Amino acid sequence: PHSLAWTDELYALNGRHACESVLAVLRGEAPKYPVNREVLERPGFQAKLAELRGRGDGVTG
Repeated sequence: PHSLAWTDELYALNGRHACESVLAVLRGEAPKYPVNREVLERPGFQAKLAELRGRGDGVTG
């Protein structure tokens, strides 16, 4: 029964969301679907995002 949800759309969206999350982090934004939400509030993670935001290297989503 669990394999009923394993569709082409599932795999396509998983890949798309993964790529979007990587691009978001490279822009200095939090990923949309984090596994461990507590990490988003940690000062070290926030500092990394701020550093990436400051780069301004033209990463787009």
